[in-house]
Amino acid sequence: TPTLVIVEFYVSWCGSCKSFSSTYKSFEREIRNWGILVAAINCAHRMNAHVCDSVYNVYSYPTIKFFNCMENAGEKIHHDLAEIAKDRSIHSLRLATASLIVNQTKCPAITHSSYEFSQQFWEDFKSGMTRYNLMIVVIGTQNETRLVDSLSLDLRSCSRIFITLMDVKNPKLTLLFGSFSKPTLIAINRTIHIEIISDDFEEYNQIRSKLYSNNRNECPEINVFDTLISKPEFVAVNNETLNINLQKNEIYMTDLITGIGMSLRNELSRQPFDTSLIGIIKNWITIIRECMYWQKPQHEFLDNLYLWLISQGNSLTNSDWAAFMRSNEALNAFPTNQTWITCKGSDPTYRGY
Repeated sequence: TPTLVIVEFYVSWCGSCKSFSSTYKSFEREIRNWGILVAAINCAHRMNAHVCDSVYNVYSYPTIKFFNCMENAGEKIHHDLAEIAKDRSIHSLRLATASLIVNQTKCPAITHSSYEFSQQFWEDFKSGMTRYNLMIVVIGTQNETRLVDSLSLDLRSCSRIFITLMDVKNPKLTLLFGSFSKPTLIAINRTIHIEIISDDFEEYNQIRSKLYSNNRNECPEINVFDTLISKPEFVAVNNETLNINLQKNEIYMTDLITGIGMSLRNELSRQPFDTSLIGIIKNWITIIRECMYWQKPQHEFLDNLYLWLISQGNSLTNSDWAAFMRSNEALNAFPTNQTWITCKGSDPTYRGY
């Protein structure tokens, strides 16, 4: 694509994905003016299974991948944001994304027009010999580089604002701006009035809002395409009114059918079938067909599935399994639509079942 793309790989039955959904949408709104595409793909839908499992080897959810612009799709080059932003907070995702954006080579990002701070620039700024009306100085260490990158993207329309990073241990710091005991962001206007904006870089929204409100005339709004792509509603919705008194701790047949169906279609074929895995699957099917009270379609299908597994010997392949799970008998016993009654996902350890 001619722009950078961030994609969340999620599954509609995953409790962790549901919890993360609001964070991801808020993250999209945070970077809406950065000129990148933010999208999501539901790996629970059979149309997307190949892309998620085989192309990008996504085995945990949610997974967020960052794709460089103008890359050859066949090379499948991407960055896993979870490795860069381990806590998946909006702040961490923003900083990690900003760093990736400003280091693009095939489509350099449009950022502010700041330059490295120098004594000569400072003298020119004080004398009114530059085009800048405001200087923003992030006082800290190289760890704050990503904060500067993020601010440069948010304030990229502010052509008369200069943004720079100064090491907190720089011997010239005290002489120029005073003494600071911890990382701090300051703003200096043309009259050399120094204002402390914040000494808590985690409060990024407050920092950005304050800079915007104080310099509204210097920062025209950027009209960038709306990057939010709605998640496709592939999942069939059961609109029936359930005229039953739901008990929180009970398991309903519909939940069992949906959960086991998800396991059969999505979980069991994640690894190549070998002798060990085939043996495990046979044992698992024996347990679920004999220890759960099934209705006739499910019971007959599980019986036939077990006999079919025995007939395959050790030559079973993933494509054979997928084809069998697409049979009319499989679709009748374990429909692909996901209908939950009391089960709403669980601890990530259990993959949402």
